[in-house]
Amino acid sequence: MRRLLPHDIAIAFLLMAVLPCAIADDNPGESDRIRFVIDNVIFVTLHEFSHLIIEDFGVPVLGNIEDAADTLAAVTLIRRDQAGPERDFQLIRSLLTAADANRILWQRGLEKDNLAIYFARHPLSIQRAARIECLAYGRSSISSTPN
Repeated sequence: MRRLLPHDIAIAFLLMAVLPCAIADDNPGESDRIRFVIDNVIFVTLHEFSHLIIEDFGVPVLGNIEDAADTLAAVTLIRRDQAGPERDFQLIRSLLTAADANRILWQRGLEKDNLAIYFARHPLSIQRAARIECLAYGRSSISSTPN
């Protein structure tokens, strides 16, 4: 894996800071699409930072390293959402949006006809979606699930 350089980290933080400001309140349809992109950028950025943490700190990984990075990114969003004073589940919704994106990839059939994807480092998109959803919904009792 390529090591992240300081400018990579700066670009990631810049994206996380600027993208939420791009949501237009006057056009709800456009706002939903932008929110979908922002939520996925947040998850992917955390996933890539998870690789950095795993490698730089020598975190032992049992199983697939991509699953470990997904799990660390998901737990980061869940724990951060639980630490917020409002507990509005926005970060949990971001996590579930990442699961939706993986499910959409699977439904579009982009992986089904490509045998190489079955031997790749990343699990199938449908597997990633299921794992992310299990982490999100299994985090606490039913009474605290987002609407």
